[in-house]
Amino acid sequence: FSQDIQGVHLLTRELKSDHSGIRAVALQLAAMLGDEMLKKPIKELFLREKVFDVRLAAIKTVGQLRMKELKGDLEKLASNERATFEERTAAIEALILFHDKILPFELHFLLKSEKVVHKLVGLRLAPKADFDVSIEDLLPLLEDTHY
Repeated sequence: FSQDIQGVHLLTRELKSDHSGIRAVALQLAAMLGDEMLKKPIKELFLREKVFDVRLAAIKTVGQLRMKELKGDLEKLASNERATFEERTAAIEALILFHDKILPFELHFLLKSEKVVHKLVGLRLAPKADFDVSIEDLLPLLEDTHY
C-alpha cells in the first residue's frame, strides 16, 4: 500500500475528510505506512484537530512515526495542565516511542529534570535500560508529590 502512490494519495485525502471517524482511521493507517508524503497532513491534524478521538490518534501517530519536529509540542502537551489526562498520557507514550535505546546520561537527565513530564518519561524508560539504574536517581522520586 505504501509503495502504491494512489494509496498514499487516498490516505492524504482521507486525512482531510469531513468525517472524524475516517480521519481517525486514516491516521492509524498512516502510522503503519510511515510514508513521508503523509507527514504534513499528520502534522496539521496534530496541531489543529478539535475532535478528541482524532486528536488522540494524531498524538499516537506522531509518536509512532517519531516526528522529531513535533517532539517539543509533545512535551508541552504532556505538561499542559489544561490538556485531558488521556491527551497527556498519549503524549508521554508518544515521547517514549522516540527512544529505541536510552543512554545512562539521558536517563539521568530525565530523572533529575525539574519537569514532571521528563521524570515520567524517565520512569517509563528505566526498565528498558540495558544498564543498572542508579538507586540515587530513583529515591528522590519517591518523595516527589507531583505524580
